[in-house]
Amino acid sequence: MAAGQAQSAEAALRKLSWVLTIPITLVVVVFTLANRQPVAIDLWPFDLVAEPPLYLLVLLTLLLGFLLGIVVLWLVSGRARDRARRAHYRASDLEREVAWLRRKQAEGQIPRSGNGQTPTGTQLPSRVEQPGVPAP
Repeated sequence: MAAGQAQSAEAALRKLSWVLTIPITLVVVVFTLANRQPVAIDLWPFDLVAEPPLYLLVLLTLLLGFLLGIVVLWLVSGRARDRARRAHYRASDLEREVAWLRRKQAEGQIPRSGNGQTPTGTQLPSRVEQPGVPAP
């Protein structure tokens, strides 16, 4: 049932994407066709004058703002990415520890208690090392 819901959610997002993309594209095309006149740009202090079309100047400015926004967002979200990375490493460590405990219990080195937990005082590894995975 969950797979069907995921597929319907993907289909809805795809439709929403097209509903937003088509009008924005039409606005950009109409803007481009309506603003083809050249605009003089004096590049002071250099003795250069450029005359690009107005639409090119506006669209390049929007693109530059978009790219700067991406860079700022990436820099700001660095702390959250670091927390997620550490949580992933911690979950991997815990999964390895559970596998180690199950293996030791199957070998009879760790006795089962009545409630399925290991008795207190059993020596457990503090961290199971894996090559290529940094310590948190």
